[in-house]
Amino acid sequence: MHDVTTDQSTCTFVFDPSEWETDHDLESPLRGDDSLTDDGQWECPHDPVSGSDHCPFHLLHLPPAERPGDIDQSEALLDVLTEAAECDDRTERRRKKQFVGAKFDTLCLDSVVIDADNNYPIDLRHATIGSLDCTNATVTHELDLSGATISGESHLHGTFESIRCFGATVADLTLDVSRLDDAVFASADCGTVSFEDATVERVDFRDADAERVAFDRASIRRASFDEATINTARFSFADIRLCDFDDVTFGVGNFYFASFDEADFRGATIDRAVFKDTAFDGAYFNDVSFALANFIHTSISRAHFSGASLGEVSFYESTFEFEADFSDTHLGWASFQDCTFDAADFSGAVLEQTVFRGASFEEADFRGVDPAGALNLKETTIERRLRVRPDVTRAPNDSYVCLEGSTIAGGCLEQPTDGTAIYDVAGATLGTVEFAAPDDVDVLSRIRFYRTRFDAFDYRDDDIDLAANQFEIHRNPDDLGERASSLASYGLALTQARSDEESEFGHAFESDRYEELRDRAAEGLARDPDRYYDGALWDDPDAEGLESTYLYAKNGASKINDNQSAAEFFRLEMSHRRDRYAELASEADSRVEWASYRRRWASNLVLDWVTGYGERPSNVVGTSMLAVALFSVLYYVLAPGLYENPLNYGILSIGSFVTLLLGQASKVSIPLINFLSQVEAFLGAFLIALFVFTLTRSINR
Repeated sequence: MHDVTTDQSTCTFVFDPSEWETDHDLESPLRGDDSLTDDGQWECPHDPVSGSDHCPFHLLHLPPAERPGDIDQSEALLDVLTEAAECDDRTERRRKKQFVGAKFDTLCLDSVVIDADNNYPIDLRHATIGSLDCTNATVTHELDLSGATISGESHLHGTFESIRCFGATVADLTLDVSRLDDAVFASADCGTVSFEDATVERVDFRDADAERVAFDRASIRRASFDEATINTARFSFADIRLCDFDDVTFGVGNFYFASFDEADFRGATIDRAVFKDTAFDGAYFNDVSFALANFIHTSISRAHFSGASLGEVSFYESTFEFEADFSDTHLGWASFQDCTFDAADFSGAVLEQTVFRGASFEEADFRGVDPAGALNLKETTIERRLRVRPDVTRAPNDSYVCLEGSTIAGGCLEQPTDGTAIYDVAGATLGTVEFAAPDDVDVLSRIRFYRTRFDAFDYRDDDIDLAANQFEIHRNPDDLGERASSLASYGLALTQARSDEESEFGHAFESDRYEELRDRAAEGLARDPDRYYDGALWDDPDAEGLESTYLYAKNGASKINDNQSAAEFFRLEMSHRRDRYAELASEADSRVEWASYRRRWASNLVLDWVTGYGERPSNVVGTSMLAVALFSVLYYVLAPGLYENPLNYGILSIGSFVTLLLGQASKVSIPLINFLSQVEAFLGAFLIALFVFTLTRSINR
């Protein structure tokens, strides 16, 4: 080995940071350092090796012919660090630990312990290193590699105080550290950086550019990735307390089973992201742009997605605790299937093809939402309040809100000021829900009630005018089902339009021509509807379904003591039961079965005519008057000479009707007339009893 002592005082190497700044378009980490000369250059303080004017750390800057051989640069560096620890002068101690602009083929610090009673960093700023090996090392100083270039593999294994790689160029770096206070890669240009299984207090990747970073199973107290550009980022099973991803750009982000106390992704752009079984105690995704993202089984407390653009995203079986803010979010294809929300705010959002099937909400706000044709809330559960008012200012200018099979404890389902919102509550359970609309709108014509259950739903506090519709809540315009089918298919037409016009519109939701894209989708749907849907969205209701519909409506009205509505719904229930008997008779397999259903049909019909199913006393009065008149005519036909004055036949009929005794008929010598009189007396008693029953029932109603 060559002696590093010569007659020359120090190494002649000089580093000019301005040259580096020109190449990297970044301020040198040397700027502001008091070791720079007056003309802004750094001069090496180390002794040159024998036979050269350069120290061991800058020899490689010389042509190969001018380099002494057999120099162990790694050993020389350790020797200098030992000397620095023994220096009494603080300035000299600091200067000896500076290796700015050093050049190493290999820097090997494996199995070393570098410890001293000073906090000056091991200064390798702007160094050029082929490979770095710190296996099983313990370094209690900051290792400053800012502005350095490490072209080969680097391994840092052990315990380190701090690693600073600001503005560095790193090809392949693996940190397997049991403890690390700081890892700074701000503005660095990295190939692969791995922190797998590492325990780090603070990680700084702000404005870094990396091909791949891996933090699998890492434990980090604070991490910053603001404005970084990373092709592949892995955080599987990582535990990070606070993490900033503001304006980050990821090609692929993998967050499998990661845990964040708080994560800030505001303004991030990610092509593909997976958050499977990820936990957030606070997540800010405001204004993010995700092309494809999966939040599967994710748990998020205080989720903020306001202003986000999510091209294709799934939140399958995720849990949103406290608030979930999706206001003004633009969702392309999105699934919230089986999600659980405390309070969800989708006000002002654009939902092109979004499904909430099976989701559960404490409360949800969809006011001002643009559903791009259809809002799918099928089989959802709203435990407190749901508010919906679609914004239909864009094409297709109407909306279909599917609430089939849902349970809605309360809320308000509103009509837009312009356009139409079709609410489908077939099979749903409605609590204290209100359907609101402008005064000139027939709300009932825009709601599909079918097998709908009512639990505290009050028609009297609603904009639905039952009386004007004869209480027939199932009556809809003939084309309502087909209109709903068209609206439900608009999202497919929009996807196709975007695909057809990709070169013109691209996939950016924020395109200034988004309105035109929406119009083109509507035109395509109108031009070729068979391509997207086949007829009405639902079949015509059958008699059994309508019977159940009015049974549920009657029971719901009775629960809230809305007796008038209950009476009318009961009549409609019985009427559709008669229709069901007719359908069953037409499908009967035997004459006995046919006769049984026809008998029930006839009994139901008679009950309707005679009593209005117990709800119309006037029907009983009319039936009684008809019976008296018919018997009067019958008496006259059978005994034309019984009375000279025909009025007496009417008196005979009335007398027979109102008494169970023979009455006037007992004075008639014709046995047949006596028999008919007693029959009329029995019928009269029966009808009088029915009148008393229906009158009492109607008064109680």
